[in-house]
Amino acid sequence: MSTFNVIILTVIISSILLLNECQSQQTKVESETLPEGTFDFNAKSTTDDILNKIPLDLQGKVAVVTGATSGLGRETTKALVWAGCKVIMAVRNKQKGIKVRMDIIKELMDDKDESTPRPKIKQTNMQYKKNMLLWELNLGSLQSVKDFAMRYWRENPGKLDFLILNAGVMAIPDYRLTIDGFEQQIGINYLGHYYLARLLTNKVVEGAYGITDPGRVISVSSRAHMYAPEPISGAITMMEGAVSNKKLMKTGYGDWRNYGMSKAFQILFTRELQRRELYRDIICVSLHPGVIKSGLQQYLTDEVIATKTFDKNKNKAVKIMEGAVSNKKLLKTGYGDWRNYGMSKAFQILFTRELQRRELYRDIICVSLHPGVIKSGLQQYLTDEVIATKTFDKNIKQGTATQLLMAILPKEMISRGGYYDDCELHEDRLRDDLKLKIDDFYNYKRDEHTDEEHDDIKNSLEYRLWVASEQMIEGAGFSFDFSIDDAIRAGEKHEL
Repeated sequence: MSTFNVIILTVIISSILLLNECQSQQTKVESETLPEGTFDFNAKSTTDDILNKIPLDLQGKVAVVTGATSGLGRETTKALVWAGCKVIMAVRNKQKGIKVRMDIIKELMDDKDESTPRPKIKQTNMQYKKNMLLWELNLGSLQSVKDFAMRYWRENPGKLDFLILNAGVMAIPDYRLTIDGFEQQIGINYLGHYYLARLLTNKVVEGAYGITDPGRVISVSSRAHMYAPEPISGAITMMEGAVSNKKLMKTGYGDWRNYGMSKAFQILFTRELQRRELYRDIICVSLHPGVIKSGLQQYLTDEVIATKTFDKNKNKAVKIMEGAVSNKKLLKTGYGDWRNYGMSKAFQILFTRELQRRELYRDIICVSLHPGVIKSGLQQYLTDEVIATKTFDKNIKQGTATQLLMAILPKEMISRGGYYDDCELHEDRLRDDLKLKIDDFYNYKRDEHTDEEHDDIKNSLEYRLWVASEQMIEGAGFSFDFSIDDAIRAGEKHEL
C-alpha cells in the first residue's frame, strides 16, 4: 500500500489574536476623588472628543513633545497648539520638522477642514510659528539630550508645564548601538528620555508650590511591555551589570524583547520619578496609546504589522476552558467580540500543534495558517469602518487621546504614577511582575534616624532601575548637574 500524507489545514483568519489578559473589571480612580462632571472617555475617544468636552485654555502653558514630526507626536502637538499652548517640537530631522509645522499650521487655519475642530485660540500664521518651536533632539546621543535641556534652561525663564516623552523606535531587527554605546531601543526609548526628564524635572516643578495645575511628565509606554523577559527583575540585573560592561546589553537580544524592555523601563521610571517628586506636587504617568500604524513601525514588514498583538496570555484562556469542563458559564467571563474570536483562533493553533505531536508517528502533516485580511462573508457582523481599521485597533486621533487627556485632565482625576490605557487607569493591564509591589509606595518615608531610603524601597524594581540608569549615564561621561551660567555659556540661540 502506498504511503500518503493527510494534510490538515487549520485556517487562522484573524489578523490580530486578541487574547485579552484583562478579564477583570478595569481599575478606575476611586469615585470619591472625582469632581462633579466626570468625563466619560474610552478606547474610541479621539483628541477632538477631548478638546470639545473639556473646557480648557492653555495660553501661557509650555510643552515639550519628543518625536513631534509624525504619528502621535504630531497629533499631540496639533491638539495642544489648538488650545493655545506653546509647544517645543523636539525633532531629530530639522527639514522634516519644518514641513510638518507648515502642514499643522495649514490645517489649523483651514476653516473648510471639517476633520479638525476650529481652534479655541485663533492665531495668525506668524503666531502659530512662534508657538511651535523646532528644536533638534537626538535621543540616541546623551550630548544632544544635554544640549537640548541646557537650551531650555537658557531660553525659557518660566516653568515647563508638560514634558511628553513620546518618541521611540520599535523592533529593530538586529543589535545596534547609540552614539554612547547603549543598545539602541533601550538607549533611545528609555535612557535618552530618562536623562531628558532628569535634566528638566526642576523646570517641571518650578513654581509648583501653591499652584492649581502642577507640571506633568507623560511617558508613552506600550502594552508591548509584555514582551520584556520574565521576570523583569532579570532585565534590571542586566542593566546593573551594564554599568560596568555595556556588552551585557547584547545578551539575548531580540527585536520585540528589547522593545518590550524599553517600554517596561518607562513604566518603572515614571513611578520612581513620581515617588521622588511627590512632595513637589508634579504628576507623572505612563500609558499605552493603542496599536497604531505610524512611523514607529519602520522596521516592520506588512506581514508582521498585520499579525502582531500586544495582548498575550494564552494561559488564562486555557484555564477558562479547563474550568468550563464542569461549568460552561465560565465561557462568558470577560466576553468580547474580538477577544473571543482571537481565543478561538489561538486555540486552533494550539490544537494543530498537539494533533501533530500525537500523530507524528503516523506521518500526517498538521499546520495552521493566516490567509490574510480579506473581506468576505466572515465579516457579516462588521461595519465597513471596522473592517477598514481592525488591523490596528486605533487611528491616530484615538491613539493620541490618552496622552492628551493626561495633559489636560483635572489633577484630582489623575492617579499619580499610574498606568493608563484607553483613556482610563488600567493597572490591571500590566504584566504581574510589573505591578506595584509596595503598599503606599509613593508615601514611603525615609528612615528617621539615618535619613536614608528603607531597604524595601532600595530593593524595589523602580529604585534599582533608577540607580543603574543614573550610573550608566554618568559612566558615559555625563552629569545630572549644571547651572544656569553653564547653560548660557553652552552656545548661542538657534531658534528656527
